[in-house]
Amino acid sequence: MHYHFLRAWHALLVEDLQASWHHIREGHAGASASGMAIVEILAEYNLAQVLHRRGENNKARLHLGKFHRASRTLNSALLEFMYLLARAQFDLAEGAAEKVRAHLRRALGIGRKNDYFFSRSGSRR
Repeated sequence: MHYHFLRAWHALLVEDLQASWHHIREGHAGASASGMAIVEILAEYNLAQVLHRRGENNKARLHLGKFHRASRTLNSALLEFMYLLARAQFDLAEGAAEKVRAHLRRALGIGRKNDYFFSRSGSRR
């Protein structure tokens, strides 16, 4: 299943939406069968990203919502950070500038609080 997630991401990077769709469906099915909560949660995030890139925005938001609801049970700042960045990305594509700013503001606050950012020299800021 991890193979398929990596292949899906690579396919997105090279704009091969057909291959990305194939691999994300395989990875999502494997994650669901695994019974491992974190893998299932990340599968929802990955599926949302691929659906968004394919222009299936309603389905993408549905899976991003599943990711967010499930990830909140883990109380993970990193997963909340990922969710907010994805929301900003989706809203940007729809031209919702105020929502984009709000999501980025919250995400960057989490990033600063948890030292997710590095300076050019590689040291933490």
